Amino acid sequence: MERNLIPSKKQKTKTVQQDGWNSFWHNEYIQSIFDLFRRYNTFVDLNTLLKKHKHVDTFCELGCGSSILLGEVAKTAKKVIAVDYSKEALNKSNRFFKKNNIKNFKLIEADVRDLNIKEKFDVVHSNGLIEHFEDPGKIIDQHLRITKKNGYTIIAVPYILLFKNMWYLISRISFLSWIWPYPDQIFFSGKSLERDYLNYFSDKNWKYKIKLSLLTENVFLIVKKG
Repeated sequence: MERNLIPSKKQKTKTVQQDGWNSFWHNEYIQSIFDLFRRYNTFVDLNTLLKKHKHVDTFCELGCGSSILLGEVAKTAKKVIAVDYSKEALNKSNRFFKKNNIKNFKLIEADVRDLNIKEKFDVVHSNGLIEHFEDPGKIIDQHLRITKKNGYTIIAVPYILLFKNMWYLISRISFLSWIWPYPDQIFFSGKSLERDYLNYFSDKNWKYKIKLSLLTENVFLIVKKG
């Protein structure tokens, strides 16, 4: 897996990333297009890989974006927690929750590279997050740190061999960058995602599995924290 798609630490400061994500979430035209993809992904994922994890007390999403998935989870979970460090994303989430009369939510502004969150949750989930960082294993660690004992960490990343990756590579041509307005990223195979997990964790009490969703072109890492 090529890691050189991600800018160096000097190039990719916190401020630069936040400005980029704030700009992305502020653009309503782009949002109207990409919300369609997010709604499709949410429908498929919740009715396949996430279905049994919705009926919990606390469900936390890191890099929540517009919180479309949390809006569905909130129908059965007692409380959903939306975490992002883009103020624009959290503002959009707040408007979404209020528009849909969802009250069992909490918004947290935090950087996933160093989460200042002491609370632990039944499920910690992210979709399209860890691939934007130089060392995805460190971000996986942050997921697991705030997951309760016997709770689940569920991470979805884009699969390397299908249409998403081709779409992304085409968008690297400067005049086509608008078709993939997210920051640079990497793509995963099941083996590379497993390797990033095992490089950090070897606790035999923790059960994990890797699953591929061809419908959403995502690879899932699902860890039960023993």
